[in-house]
Amino acid sequence: MSNTRWDEPLLRSVAVLQTQRNLLDRQADELTDLADMQAHRAIRSDLADYIAAHARAGTLPADPLATLDPRLWELSEFFDTAASLHRTSLELKLRSSSFSLADLQTAKASLEEAAAQLPARLQALATLLSPLDWNGSDDDADLHPELLLCAQWLDVDLPEETDDRPAFRLLALGGGRLFQEIKAHFKKECSRLAELAERHARHREALQQAAAQIALGNHLTARQLLEAAGLLGSSNHFSDLDYAAVQSSLTALQGAAAKAVGFARKLPANVWDVLERFRGVAASADRVAHHSQARQELAAIREALNAHWMATVLPGSELEAQCRPPLESAYSELSRAEAELDSMAAAGKAKRKSMWIKSGALAAIAMVLVPVAWFSYVKITAKDKPTADAKGTAKATAAADAAKHPMAKTWAAMRRAGFKEEKIKQTLTQGGTVVAWGRNDDGQCKVPVALSGVVAIAAGHEHTVALKLPPAAPAVRP
Repeated sequence: MSNTRWDEPLLRSVAVLQTQRNLLDRQADELTDLADMQAHRAIRSDLADYIAAHARAGTLPADPLATLDPRLWELSEFFDTAASLHRTSLELKLRSSSFSLADLQTAKASLEEAAAQLPARLQALATLLSPLDWNGSDDDADLHPELLLCAQWLDVDLPEETDDRPAFRLLALGGGRLFQEIKAHFKKECSRLAELAERHARHREALQQAAAQIALGNHLTARQLLEAAGLLGSSNHFSDLDYAAVQSSLTALQGAAAKAVGFARKLPANVWDVLERFRGVAASADRVAHHSQARQELAAIREALNAHWMATVLPGSELEAQCRPPLESAYSELSRAEAELDSMAAAGKAKRKSMWIKSGALAAIAMVLVPVAWFSYVKITAKDKPTADAKGTAKATAAADAAKHPMAKTWAAMRRAGFKEEKIKQTLTQGGTVVAWGRNDDGQCKVPVALSGVVAIAAGHEHTVALKLPPAAPAVRP
């Protein structure tokens, strides 16, 4: 600080004169005019005499400019400290986009500490101020212009903006716009940290409640909780809360519901497609294999339906309430389809059996008519050709005798009808009864107890037929 015995205005003015003299000294080598050189020497001499005279009088130091140099450096330090205090105070904020509750607490503690230390720091800053350096009232005081000129000559950095210098001075005194900016920032940041802490608590509570609802199968309520807390479609999350686990569980639960309902809705079309494909082969020779394949397809559908049922069985849950009605309807539709399949298989079997019975009946009729025709042919031929040789007559007689044997006619007719002996074996006794043995999976070897008077028999893969002539009509007397 300056010695109060000196004349402060005179000190600043003479220091400015010294800077101007120094500027002239830098340009002295460029002076070529004798008058200019003489004037320069006169200025140097007069200024030196003036300073010496005032120094002897005690109103000026021996070197006024050198006396102001440390004061100017103190001012530079003041402005640097004030600017740093203002800048660091405004930088106290939570900058990360993802942070934890611990980060919030740390930031809050730092902010509170800075706010508590601010008065002491301003007080220390104010000690760097000297009233001798400032000109004007307290609100708009600025540095003396002579000091700015001297600082420029001495390469001392001082704020160039006119508004900054008074603002930094007022900041050190605990007022002004910069001080208000720091206070407003502290207040705003404290409110922001408090709001973030409250949001963290809401998020934590919403995640806990949503996880509990998900465990109960209430996916709709869980989604509403997350949506109300702003956790759906938002990236402003806290790093210490497990959002992904809850959202993944919710997605899985929603997916299970969507899959179950979708499967139930598609089931009718799928099962009836199986039935339509079987309908075309229900009466074919391979119907048993096709029926087995269709049953396997329906069994696979039932197994998948059971899996969806088990995945959505949470008694009293929203998942069950959403999925149970369509799944129950799907079970009913599947049961109807299974019954329809068995009905179609039975109808196909009956149709197939009817076809074989008809063909067997035709074969039996043929077994009766062919021998009769043959006998008629032999008799007519024998009558028309009495001169036939004995060999031909013997052959015809042997054929007629063979045809008269019941078993010979039966097996001959079965061979002509394409039946194989190893499938079904039966015989027609002399008394007109039937004995059958072999495969009996369709009842083809089950002979009625009261069956008699049979004149011809035939058998197929799944049936046995017998021809029984009606009793002769009683003779009518004339």
